[in-house]
Amino acid sequence: SAELPRRAVVTAIQPSGSTDLILLVAGASASRWKKGTGEAEARAAARSLRLVSARPSSLQAVAQSDYRYGKTTGPEKMKSRNDGPQYSRYEQAGGGDED
Repeated sequence: SAELPRRAVVTAIQPSGSTDLILLVAGASASRWKKGTGEAEARAAARSLRLVSARPSSLQAVAQSDYRYGKTTGPEKMKSRNDGPQYSRYEQAGGGDED
């Protein structure tokens, strides 16, 4: 699959009293951005982000469900670049069909 150049605007909001951020990424293809419509629509979407309310959560971070800890969950043959050295073997084999 071909990669298409894209441009984007990122907006961040931090709820008061929280260490977390809410991010909105609004983007368009580089050609649409250059025409002016993509940039205008992305900036309008970014300006529209509002935080109406937020409530405290007692949810705890769990390594098993967080990609940043380096392991994925899901079907046995599913692989990810976060899965460590085995990923390169997966990539060279052309997918998850071989073990």
